[in-house]
Amino acid sequence: MTRVGSKESNEIPTVRPHLEQVQQRPFAQLIGSNNPKGLDNVVQWEHKNGETITYNMGYENGRLLVEKDGYYYLYSKVKLDVIEECFLIQHKVMKDTTAYDESIELMQSKSFRCRTQKPLTAKASGGEDLWNSFLAGIFHLRSGDKIFVTLNNIDKIRTGPAENLMGAFMIFPGNMQQ
Repeated sequence: MTRVGSKESNEIPTVRPHLEQVQQRPFAQLIGSNNPKGLDNVVQWEHKNGETITYNMGYENGRLLVEKDGYYYLYSKVKLDVIEECFLIQHKVMKDTTAYDESIELMQSKSFRCRTQKPLTAKASGGEDLWNSFLAGIFHLRSGDKIFVTLNNIDKIRTGPAENLMGAFMIFPGNMQQ
């Protein structure tokens, strides 16, 4: 263990190297696209316009591209218009990695959603019955991993930047020693 300053010093050591390391941590936030329907139910995101940002991360075909190893907080929020009587909704955050041939499920929300009956005194809402799903968690990711969101009833997704989002930010670089 190294000591900073003299034994009698009340001086607070500088934290600049740590601050510089924090400032280099990757992060991204993507917002809902007006055309969110991709192949294999992969949600497509707006990644260049509006309130979007990617820093030390990439984006390609609905997938966030991890450039640095570390522990990341991942999150996804989707909104669906469930105007049909009843159906199953599955919202997942997935990972593609070179270590496996198939995608790995990181998080899942599954709900059997039935349209609610509106009281006769309620104003008509234009046939809307909305459902939100929010997923979040911390995962170890490696450079080259690809993170994406799938939605089994993707045709029910509400379009637009305020309805859906996906993001990631590194909370700890590299690997933790146990």
